[in-house]
Amino acid sequence: MPFTPTTAVYLCSVPLEKDQKNQLDFASQAAQHLYFSNNIKKSYTSFTYQRKDSVLRVPAEFDELYDCNYVMYQNANFGSKWFYCFVDHMEYVNPNCTNIYLKTDVFQTWMFEAVFGTSFIERQTTKTDGPGEFCEPEPISVKAYPVSKKILGVTGLCTQLHQCPILYFSKQPSSITGVSRVGFNSGALTMQYGKVYDSIYDTIFTADLALLENAGEMDLIDDIGVSGSSSDATVTQGTVTTETFVDAPFTPKNNKCYNYCFGKVIGDNAYDLTVMELHKNTFDIYSECWWGASPTAFVALRDIPHTIISFKGYPGISVRTSTYENSINHKMAEIQNTMIGNAALSGARSAVGAFFGNGDAASAAVIGASKSYIDDNLSMTALQVQKKNASLEPDTLSGYAVPAVNFLALESGVYLVRYAPKTEQFRKLDDFFSKFGYAINKVNPVSFKNRTTWDYIKTIDIYISGPIPQDDMQDLKDIFNKGITIWHDPATFGDYSQNNPPT
Repeated sequence: MPFTPTTAVYLCSVPLEKDQKNQLDFASQAAQHLYFSNNIKKSYTSFTYQRKDSVLRVPAEFDELYDCNYVMYQNANFGSKWFYCFVDHMEYVNPNCTNIYLKTDVFQTWMFEAVFGTSFIERQTTKTDGPGEFCEPEPISVKAYPVSKKILGVTGLCTQLHQCPILYFSKQPSSITGVSRVGFNSGALTMQYGKVYDSIYDTIFTADLALLENAGEMDLIDDIGVSGSSSDATVTQGTVTTETFVDAPFTPKNNKCYNYCFGKVIGDNAYDLTVMELHKNTFDIYSECWWGASPTAFVALRDIPHTIISFKGYPGISVRTSTYENSINHKMAEIQNTMIGNAALSGARSAVGAFFGNGDAASAAVIGASKSYIDDNLSMTALQVQKKNASLEPDTLSGYAVPAVNFLALESGVYLVRYAPKTEQFRKLDDFFSKFGYAINKVNPVSFKNRTTWDYIKTIDIYISGPIPQDDMQDLKDIFNKGITIWHDPATFGDYSQNNPPT
């Protein structure tokens, strides 16, 4: 019986390109067919069977077809399936014939037959975008700069973290009270004597230093540190991320701009608190300081328990001492304590003996006692002169000299510095996330309908099944493994200036 050619061929002009970097998806096959039908430039309805990925001979001049970059055809005698193809290139044959070489668009052709299985997702625009939700490292780097310093919503200050000095002694001093045995100091496992004071402005502290100086016992001070303390504090960030983590030059479209190393708050030089750690707006701080000049705080966070923050330091506590002057004070105190008693005792013994002996002996004893007393006073006078001279000499400092200070006198708290990139870097970062989504690096269900305007997805060894020829199946897998942007509305195709919130 006679065969009637019924193959329909439509030459179209669409924004799709054969590199398969950008594609369109449709809700149904009818919507898909309608879109391409609305972009037909040339139509033919009675061609003979068109072979897949072959040459299409069109009865038209080459110059009439230069704006046609796409072909859809259907071999109606053999089925209802529509095939969608890129125009790979054209070839002039004669004034009435042009050869068009076709390359199947495997995405459009098999979109509704392909079944996507759970696969390893390398990058993706996500269905949700909460602060701290996606914190995988990114291949783009921007430098963050300090923009503000504040106590970040501390609802309970660490009230015990004061400048509570402690004096350490090599042995028990006699001039002050309240000194007791203490354990290790500054990490050294040595037993010492110590006394803790409320602050460096404590009147007892300054009075004790004066007593030690007058008694010549300043050289008994081995060390000066900060007393141990502990307390709890709860830090609650505000509900508006831009006000708590980053002073952003503009509001980004992607919340990951606040995450990872891009926007952060720093407690000190040793540790960064990012949105990843401050995951749910609240974190608790438990601080425990060691005795010594370098307190260490243990911080309990939701995601990273037992994190350690080493604060920059407490104010250094120094005591002015002079070894020479201190030795003079020691000698003066010794003479002062002994000269009267010794002289009086010696004189008394001689006088008693003389009283029961002869009067001349008694007189001699009194004179001897007086002479001894005068000699001691002369020695005291000489020492006082030496002390006066010594006071003109420069003193030396003992104790800690901490170069960095984070705490005010009698005050405490966790000071956090907010960091953010510069405007141009912040915008570059936001544009990168808008175009290529976030690093995922997990095995997840394949989804490219997460955002309202477009979705980007890049996989590794994606799994796809369905009634698809093997060569087309491999091409379809390669598209996703290389990375593809899928646009959901032809009217906004390729327009990254559009809003693209999660669906």
